[in-house]
Amino acid sequence: MAELLDFENQMYLELFHDDALVVVAKGIGIERLAINLIKTYNDPGNLVFVIGSTSFEEEYITNKLQESGVTLLPKTITSEVSVKDRRDVYMEGGVLFVSSRILVVDMLVDRVPIDLITGMIVFRAHKILESCQEAFILRLYRLKNTKGFVKAISSNAAAFTRGFSQVQRVMRNLFVKNLFLWPRFHAVVASSIERAKPDVEEIHVPMTNAMTSIQIALLDLMNVCVKELKHINASLDTDELTVENAIAKSFDKIIKYQLDPMWHQLNAKTKRLISDLKFLRSVLQCLTQQDCVTFYRMLKSIKENVTVDTQMSDWLFLDASDSLFLHAKERVLGPSKKKDTIKDIKKLSIEENAKWKALHDILSEISIECKEKENQLVIVIVNDDSISKQLKYILNEGSQEYLMSKFSKFFPDLASEFKGSRKGQKRKLKEDEQTLTQMARDSEMTSENMPDDVTDLSDNFLKFENLNIEFYPIRNAAGNHFRFQSICELHHPKYIIFYDGDMELVRRIELHQALNYGEKLKVYFLVYSGSSEEQAFLTSLRREKEAFEFLIKEKAHLVLPEGIDGKSGDHPDLERGSSLASDTVNSRKAGGQVRKLEDQKVIVDMREFRSELPSLIHRRGIDVIPVTLEIGDYVLTPDMVVERKSVSDLIGSLNSGRLYTQAQSMCRLYKRPILLIEFDQNKAFSLQGKYYFNSSAASQNVISKLILLTIHFPELRILWCPSPYATAEMFELLKVKRDQPDEKTAALLKSEGSEGELSASKFNTVGYDFISKLPGINSKNMWPILRNATSIADLVNHSEEEFSTMLGNSGAAKTVWRSINEEMLPEAPPSTTFKKTKKPWKSCKKS
Repeated sequence: MAELLDFENQMYLELFHDDALVVVAKGIGIERLAINLIKTYNDPGNLVFVIGSTSFEEEYITNKLQESGVTLLPKTITSEVSVKDRRDVYMEGGVLFVSSRILVVDMLVDRVPIDLITGMIVFRAHKILESCQEAFILRLYRLKNTKGFVKAISSNAAAFTRGFSQVQRVMRNLFVKNLFLWPRFHAVVASSIERAKPDVEEIHVPMTNAMTSIQIALLDLMNVCVKELKHINASLDTDELTVENAIAKSFDKIIKYQLDPMWHQLNAKTKRLISDLKFLRSVLQCLTQQDCVTFYRMLKSIKENVTVDTQMSDWLFLDASDSLFLHAKERVLGPSKKKDTIKDIKKLSIEENAKWKALHDILSEISIECKEKENQLVIVIVNDDSISKQLKYILNEGSQEYLMSKFSKFFPDLASEFKGSRKGQKRKLKEDEQTLTQMARDSEMTSENMPDDVTDLSDNFLKFENLNIEFYPIRNAAGNHFRFQSICELHHPKYIIFYDGDMELVRRIELHQALNYGEKLKVYFLVYSGSSEEQAFLTSLRREKEAFEFLIKEKAHLVLPEGIDGKSGDHPDLERGSSLASDTVNSRKAGGQVRKLEDQKVIVDMREFRSELPSLIHRRGIDVIPVTLEIGDYVLTPDMVVERKSVSDLIGSLNSGRLYTQAQSMCRLYKRPILLIEFDQNKAFSLQGKYYFNSSAASQNVISKLILLTIHFPELRILWCPSPYATAEMFELLKVKRDQPDEKTAALLKSEGSEGELSASKFNTVGYDFISKLPGINSKNMWPILRNATSIADLVNHSEEEFSTMLGNSGAAKTVWRSINEEMLPEAPPSTTFKKTKKPWKSCKKS
């Protein structure tokens, strides 16, 4: 690995000497900082946990350490590692990548020597408030270890600007009191990166007149929607609801953050306007991303799907929408008069995407420059897989062939009519000339032959004379551009083309050039001049800059308590219990001062540690005992069990019938079974309306099923809790003056079944329902299949003999295997001729 740049070295030294939160600009080497930290502490004498990382990051960091000659590599602990082996791995020391759910369970059962932990490295620190498991881990860590370090890293500055005192809240949960900021405009960062700049050539592709008209129409429609939204919701904070923000990628997050808590209070028109804004933004993106045929087909389908019964959007009746549909049609069929028909159109002239020609010219230029070099790597950065497949086809077959194949596929009637109107014209077809039908067939074949997974390096290369072209899709990376980083480090490309812009990748290329200043990198940046695409890229740069300016001001006025790092033991989050000021003891009674309460505990199912509730229960002074439960999710007392359901789980369980089975098991084995319906604290505390359901009928259906459930099981109690905090408080109140549960007894209780099968709630809902409906499967023999088949894909690969072994019945096994592997044809319709028979009700009348 290349040596550190000046800003990387300063960043590393700051984080090495102090427990701190480091916020770095996107794309300027946050993984290199993590690699050097891990390399520093990667010793058997240390025990360092890395939490919040993804499998891509873990693999990349391990490979880079291996390349640099490190012999003791970090270990990764997953669910595949047994409980016994995990204890041994912890005692061996070193740096460990571990999933949060495994670590929090091991810490609760004292499988991890918490007092011996050297420190914690936290990735994605901005998510510490949302990802409850990491916050729980750090709190358990600080309760028993006040000497170890906490080093947190984040590359999302904008996430710290949302909410009240977001920075202080994050630092409080991380137990750090230092904040270091490294924006792109930092003087040291700028001087380090700009010591060797890549040769950048910006190519501003002009939009056609039709595209410009469509963009103006779409922006006008979005502006009308935004103004109307502000007008009918004067009480809402609509400062961020602007047209500029509406075209940005983060618009959905802005809307969700602003309106989720009050969604049930918004009227139908407001919801429709928000939906219209999202749809118009997607149409605006398709204008620069998709070809004109696909774009016109999408708009045409909107008009065709509008019926009298449907609730139409207001923008469809505006003049701008007429301009939108008209110019979209002109891009495909050309400008035409009102009375023109297909027969009047002399030539079908489909508008090409202007970027296609620009890309072809760039590749031709590179090919001429590299005449003497073979297999010169050229990386083309595109938005997603569909664009990469589109460009591959165009570079191989030509743009007009691609457009004609799309036209024939999407508008077969129009294509045949256009072709039929020219039957009288005689022309000689060349040998390599194809009809529209053949083009469509070849297009489908090409699309089918193209690999869906373009992450394989060998599948992404195309021959363009003496060039090897690789298409890198931005969306597939999902924020983890380590594959792009690996390609740059391994192949050292000299040419990179931005077909679609991305701020993080631009920064990574800058950093790559600064680290390899001996090589000259040429970057082409394709962008439609004056387009929403250009504006969206500039908006992303501006938003990050404003986020860092906000954090710089926050840091200047940041006031933190002295013991916020938790090392002095007086951190407020480390105090367990919920005793109130009124909970005093009577000193006049003998021994009143030395009242001793019994240790409270709650038995929690292992799978429940994905939620926030166990952490909140533990904070209230109640010990959390992780156990694999087959009945219920929480055991509060020896006779009280709780099945927790979120709203989505509740709907799925009621529809599949699983909740009935769960209630039956709880009522059979416990005196006080409880169904807990827990709502999201950021959403409405209501089952009514269109928030959780597509229609009011669906809402009534769920409520009716809940009523039936309570009629069948009168001893079942239902708790309605608006948030996990309310649930934790409710649990504490339910345990007052009651005995504590026994984990061994709770673990031994089994649901009904011949072999003590696992409860259906522990399996995927869709897979469970699918298997239960297969021919030959009943409530008794389905459990061996659920235990042995890891997924539906794994199930279909089983042979008939394997099914026979699992089910213990060759007949049932044959039925199951045939239902999966043989084509099931519908039965022949019954005959419509009936014999005239004597009607039974006539004889009844006579009698």
